[in-house]
Amino acid sequence: QRDVTIALPEPEENIYGYGKQAARLAQLAMIAHELVSHSGDDDIEDGLAELFNATVDKLEDSLQTLFRRENSDKLVYDANLGGIVSTDGLFNTNADFGNGRYNDHHFHYGYILHASAVLGKLRPSFVAEFGDLVDALYMDVAFESNIQSSSPAEVAFFPGSRHKLWFDGHSFASGLFPFGNGKSQESSSESVNCYYGAYLWSLVRNGAGSKKTDFARLLLATEIRGAKTYWQMVPSSSSSGKDTDDEEDDYTPTVYSAEFAENYMVGNVGMLDVYCSTWFGSNKLYVHMINFLPVTAAAAALFDKAYVTAEYDNVLSKLHEIDESWKGFVVANHAIASPNEAWKDALKIYSPTMDAGFSKSQLLFFVMTREGFVWGDAPTPKEESSDDMFIASPSSCSSNPGCASANLGGECCPTAAGLYLGCCTDQSQTTATSDGDDETTTTTSDSNNDDNTADSSSDASCSSHAQCGNLAGDCCPAKNGAMLDCCT
Repeated sequence: QRDVTIALPEPEENIYGYGKQAARLAQLAMIAHELVSHSGDDDIEDGLAELFNATVDKLEDSLQTLFRRENSDKLVYDANLGGIVSTDGLFNTNADFGNGRYNDHHFHYGYILHASAVLGKLRPSFVAEFGDLVDALYMDVAFESNIQSSSPAEVAFFPGSRHKLWFDGHSFASGLFPFGNGKSQESSSESVNCYYGAYLWSLVRNGAGSKKTDFARLLLATEIRGAKTYWQMVPSSSSSGKDTDDEEDDYTPTVYSAEFAENYMVGNVGMLDVYCSTWFGSNKLYVHMINFLPVTAAAAALFDKAYVTAEYDNVLSKLHEIDESWKGFVVANHAIASPNEAWKDALKIYSPTMDAGFSKSQLLFFVMTREGFVWGDAPTPKEESSDDMFIASPSSCSSNPGCASANLGGECCPTAAGLYLGCCTDQSQTTATSDGDDETTTTTSDSNNDDNTADSSSDASCSSHAQCGNLAGDCCPAKNGAMLDCCT
């Protein structure tokens, strides 16, 4: 109930963030639907039904806002190149992570397709009113043919499966930006999420067994196989303690050297190279979790228990500091291997500090539906008062109005890395002196930043730099003057 009141899609949000938050609402609606369906108490069922209807109402309002073009970052059709692009991205090549130049379309639109499929299943009237518009997003990333620009005007003009390279066996996220090493992709799981969303939408729109649905299944299956082959790695001799003679624990043979495979996850796969880093940093946490999120039913197909066991034992369990916004993903990952252990960690998660596309309700539901979860062995969630639930640390995004209004989760002022995002006010910044003396603290506020202008703020913002994916606020530089790795 609390989760459906926070991190809601806002009309001012960029298209990527809006989609993530709409998909979050969609999952919450499906969880409420499951609870209503399995409730045996009339009074509880009535309360759950009210919650379910309220959640679906919010989901419907969000998607109607998007498809009626009442949001600020409107979607438009590009008749020259045949695609759906955001208006911000169309007029600023670096806005929306390069969406206007066809970067990351499958990352962005997969969330919207997923949300639309859920709403279409729960309220068929949505399909009748907005089905053609959702179809346009579907065709942007999952069109099953190639149409020439000279084709009759009534024929849809989209490239076939825009991001998928069939020879390579997976998608590339790059759009029209040239790189010396060719196209590349880091978030293999968001790529899978796109085709999962396309498959769900086609089930609702076209039904099982249709040509479009079968093609979406093909996109999904090949993307999962590609991610397991080129992103997920386990050295030939893993220290996870598992018996690799057991058929269930057989690992997919790695295509990389044993030394490179010690990283367990590729951060970015390019046409000419691979490396264990991301556009926004080389932290192992980023490398592994950007290739895990979002947490959906598709994660069970993408991540095998044997792989997750080795990944968690050798990498994730050894991480000493995990930012609040990433903790939920690490716990969900662990749940695939050890659901009851993960359940204990999930109970400690504070929902408002999670990533804006995820919630504690989703996390608990995911953990308890993993194979091997035993309810009798799991601690019962305690009843949290509203006061307990919403007491946040001063550094949390929810404690800073500018960050809260942007629906950011986790730590913002500062982040775990000590950076102050652009949404922070009255920022207390701690910096170390160059001669190694004790740290000194300086305080600044927006009113003192006389040198800041609207233009410089825009240029410094993360969304103005295509490679600073999944980050908010200022990146290039951040408020403390640091240039992040993703800056170009």
